[in-house]
Amino acid sequence: GGGGGGGGPPLATEWPRAPGRRATRVYQYDKNMFVQDGEVPSSIGSSLYEARQEDDGGGEFDSEAQEEVAEGGEGDGDTPVIGPTSPQRAYLSSMAVDPNTRSSTRKIAYRSSMPINPRLIKVLPPPRKSEVEAGRSESVGGKVAEKGTFVDMFRSSSPYIQSHRGEVMVIHVNSGVMDDEALFSALIDDLALIKLLGVKPVLVVSSRQQVEDRLALEGHATCKYYNNHRITDAQTLKTVKECSGLARSEVEARMSRSLRTSGTAGTAVNVVSGNFFFTAQPIGVIDGVDYQYTGDVRKIDAKNMRARLDAGDVVLLTSVGYGASGESYYVLTADLAAKCAGALGASKLVWITAGQTIVSRNTGEILQSMRLSDAKAFLHHYGVDWRDRKMKSAPPLARLKEISSNLTHVDMLDERVGHATASTLRLCRHSVTALEAGVRRAHILTPSSGDLLRELYTCDGAGTLISRDMYDSVRPAEDGDVMGILDLIQPLIDKGILVSRSHLQLQAELDNAYVQVRDDVPVACGMLIPYGLDHAEISCLAVNPRYRGKGRGDIMLTYLERVAVTSGIHNVFVLSTQTMQWFQERGFNEVDLESLPESRQAIYNHRRGSKVYMKHLRSLRDVDAEEHFLGQKL
Repeated sequence: GGGGGGGGPPLATEWPRAPGRRATRVYQYDKNMFVQDGEVPSSIGSSLYEARQEDDGGGEFDSEAQEEVAEGGEGDGDTPVIGPTSPQRAYLSSMAVDPNTRSSTRKIAYRSSMPINPRLIKVLPPPRKSEVEAGRSESVGGKVAEKGTFVDMFRSSSPYIQSHRGEVMVIHVNSGVMDDEALFSALIDDLALIKLLGVKPVLVVSSRQQVEDRLALEGHATCKYYNNHRITDAQTLKTVKECSGLARSEVEARMSRSLRTSGTAGTAVNVVSGNFFFTAQPIGVIDGVDYQYTGDVRKIDAKNMRARLDAGDVVLLTSVGYGASGESYYVLTADLAAKCAGALGASKLVWITAGQTIVSRNTGEILQSMRLSDAKAFLHHYGVDWRDRKMKSAPPLARLKEISSNLTHVDMLDERVGHATASTLRLCRHSVTALEAGVRRAHILTPSSGDLLRELYTCDGAGTLISRDMYDSVRPAEDGDVMGILDLIQPLIDKGILVSRSHLQLQAELDNAYVQVRDDVPVACGMLIPYGLDHAEISCLAVNPRYRGKGRGDIMLTYLERVAVTSGIHNVFVLSTQTMQWFQERGFNEVDLESLPESRQAIYNHRRGSKVYMKHLRSLRDVDAEEHFLGQKL
C-alpha cells in the first residue's frame, strides 16, 4: 500500500546527505510524488499531510554542532541548535487517517507557500427548503445562540468596525435569496446595519432565477444557453427588465424601513440606481452563435459611483445595462460585481450565495480561508482558466462530471452538488479576477441570517475568505542564504539582543529558517522551531535596517504564524530581553517559564534571564485577521 494513501508506509529510499546535515529519507507517495522528512515537494501541491515520528535508534546528526550548542544560549526569539535524535518517517495519509493513531501524529506543512490541495476541496449544495425550515424551528425565536455575552462580542468587533469604516464593499446577492422572505429581510437589515457602521456598500442583485421562472410560467421555451451563457432574445430581454425592476423596487422598499423593531420606525437608507453607473455592449457573435441582447460590461463610471457613496447613498446595480446607442442588454451580474469592485478599488467583494459552502473533504468543516494561489489551483483542477476573458462562467455540468470521473470523485453524480460546484467555480473565477485588479479580499457566504455580520466583524467569520498573498517574497532558507542571514542578525548580536551564532549553527538550523528576499537577497529572516505537538518557538526574527518600518517584520511574523497553524501548532512563543514590547503589541502575553514545553525548559539559559511571551492561535482566521489589519498599514 505504498501508493494508495492509506494502506501502509510508503516505499523508502536514502537521500544523499549534505555535509554537516543529518541523514534523511525520502518516501514515495506514488510514481511521481515524494516526501522528504515531512516536507512536500511542489509536485504534490498539498498543504497538509500527516507525519508520524518514529525512533529508528540510529539517527545521525552533526556531533560538532551539538557540542557548540552546549556553549550557546538564547536571546530575543533565539534558541540553541537542537537536532533530532532520530530521522523522521513521514507516512502520507491525506486520503485516510487511522483515528486510533491520530493522537500520535502531527501535521507537517509544505514550507514554501502552504497551498491547499484542490483535490481536498468539496462544495456542498444549498440545503433543501425542508432542511432550512427545520433549522429555523430549532432556534429560539429565529435567533442563533452566540458564544460570549453581547458586551464581549461588541468589544471584540470594535477593531473591525474601525477598520471597515469608510471602505467600499461590493456585495453580490444571488437571485435565490429574493424568493425567501425571511432570508431577504434579514439580509437587508444586515446591509443597512453595516451602512450605519460606516461601510460604503454597492449592492449588485441577480434576478436570473426569477427570469427563468417567469418564462416557464408564461409558457415560453426554455432559455437557450451556449457555453453556459444565456442567449437573450427580445422576449427574454423584456422579462429580464421586468424582473430586474421588481428586484430593484423590493430592495428600495425594504431599505426604506430596515432595522425596524417594536416601537421604532426603523432606519431609512437612501438607495440610488440608474443608467449612469456603467455602460454595456453586445457580446456579439462567437463561434457562429449570435447572443443577441446578451451584453458585456463596457465601462464602469467609478467617479460617479464614488460621489454617490461619499454622499451617503447605497448604490444598487441590476442585470440591465444600457449601450451608447440606447439599446438595453442583459449582463452577468457576477461579472458586473467583479469589474465594479476592481474599478472602485473596493476593499472587499462579497458573494451572498444560494447556500452552497466550500468544505474540506478531510474534516467536513467549512474551508475558512484560501490564498489567491489556492483559488487559482482550485479553478485549474476543474479546467477553468481565470485569464480567459471570453470565459465568463464555469464549465457546463457535463464537463464537470467528466473531470470528476477522471479524478475518481463521485460528487458530480448528484446534480445538486454539480450545479453548486459550477456556481462556486464561477464565483472563484470572478474573485480571482477582482483580486488581480486590486481588490484586497473576496468572501463567499451563505444567506443565513447574520452571516454577513459575522464574516465582517468577527475573527472566526462565517464563510470562505479568498485573499491576496503578501508572502510572495518569503520562502524557506537555502544553503546559499546562510551568509545573508548572518549579515541580518549581526547588528542585533552586537547589541546583545541575539546570541552569537556560527555559520555551522545556522547551517544546522536551516530546516527551520525562512527568509524574505529582494532580488534573491535576504532582507528579513525568522525561524519556527517546533516543541512537542502544539508549541513552536519563533526565533531569530531580524530585518535589514534599510527596510525597517515597512512592515517586513510583521510579514515574517504572520507568515511564521500561518506555517504554525497550518502544521497543527496553536501556541507560539518567543524569548526576549529587549524587544518584548514589539511582541506584546502583536498579541503575545508574558507567561511563566513553566508554561513552556518541558523540552524547552530544560535548555533555558537562566544566566541570560529572557522573558517568555506566548500567543494562542485558534485557527487560520486569527492569522487572516492580522493580515487584514497589516494590509491596511502597508
